[in-house]
Amino acid sequence: MENIIFDRQDEAANFIVDKLCSLLEEKPDAMICIAAGHTSLPIFEAMKEAQDEGRLDLEYAQFIGMSEWERIAPSNPGSCANFLYTNLFFPLEVEPMNIHLFDSLGKSGECQVVKELIRRHGGIDFLIAGLGMNGHLGFNEPGSDPASSVRIVDISDETRQVAAKYFGGEVPVFPRGMTIGLHEMFASKEIYLPVFGADKASVVKKLLDTEPTNEFPATFLKMCDWATLVLDNEAAGEL
Repeated sequence: MENIIFDRQDEAANFIVDKLCSLLEEKPDAMICIAAGHTSLPIFEAMKEAQDEGRLDLEYAQFIGMSEWERIAPSNPGSCANFLYTNLFFPLEVEPMNIHLFDSLGKSGECQVVKELIRRHGGIDFLIAGLGMNGHLGFNEPGSDPASSVRIVDISDETRQVAAKYFGGEVPVFPRGMTIGLHEMFASKEIYLPVFGADKASVVKKLLDTEPTNEFPATFLKMCDWATLVLDNEAAGEL
C-alpha cells in the first residue's frame, strides 16, 4: 500500500478524482464503489467540479453499494443510500439504471444479487473506502476474514456509536448490516483509502504500525500493492 500525504483535503480529493477521470476515459462503464460517510464529501465535491469542467463523464459508469444497514428504508436520513443520493447521485445526475445499491428491505437473497452483479462486471474497478475507528472497511468489522464475501454482518457497538452523527445524534437501533466483503474490496483494480482530520491521526498510526490482522481489517490493505492511503496533514499527524 502506497501512502501519500497532502496539505489539504481538497488536494487529496482532487488527486483521487483525477485518477477516476483517467479510468473512465479508458473504461467508460467502470464499476465504482464509494463509501457513504463524511470523508467522501470532499471527493464528491471534486467529482462535481470535474464534471462541470467536462473532465468527468459518468454517463455509463456503474455504481455499486458498499454497505447498508439491514431493514432500513432508503428514505431514512441515516441510510447509506440516502447519503449517496443526497450528496452524489442527485448532484451529479447519475442515471438510476447505473446505480446498484443494497435493497435492505428486499428479498433475503439480496447479498447474492450484489455479489452476482460484481461478478458479471468482472469485479470492482475503482474503490474508495473509509477507515473506521476500529479499523473496519465497509461493515467488515474486526474479526472479518480477508476471504469474506458479500454478506449480512453484526455491527459493533463502536460503529453504531460513531454512526449516531448520521441519525440526528441518536445511536441507530439497527444491529446488523449488509456489506461487500473484504474479498471483493481487495480484488478491486484500484483502491483508495482517504483519511482526513486530526481525529483520525491515532487510527492512521495504528494502521501503519500494525501487521495485517483481522482484528483491524484495514491492515490487510498493506498487502495490496494497488491500494493507496491518501491523507491530509492533520490525519498524517507526525508521520
